Amino acid sequence: MARFEFSKAEVDALAKALREAPRPPQSIIDEFCTLWPDLEKGLKALEKLASDIPAPVGSIIQYACALLIWAGDAASHILCRK
Repeated sequence: MARFEFSKAEVDALAKALREAPRPPQSIIDEFCTLWPDLEKGLKALEKLASDIPAPVGSIIQYACALLIWAGDAASHILCRK
């Protein structure tokens, strides 16, 4: 199965929604920014492992991982700038 990709317009829409949302407490932001790189690596590994799981379960896992990576990258872009 090919990797599920989101369009630039979809990523931009999520980034805009995150920019306009109320900001969580700084302690939550700091924790997310510290954990995100390792979480992203784990999700990418799970996404690769799921390619060996028969459809539809493997496909569902891959799409869920792609969605979480997409959202995490957008949040990281907005919240973790130093």
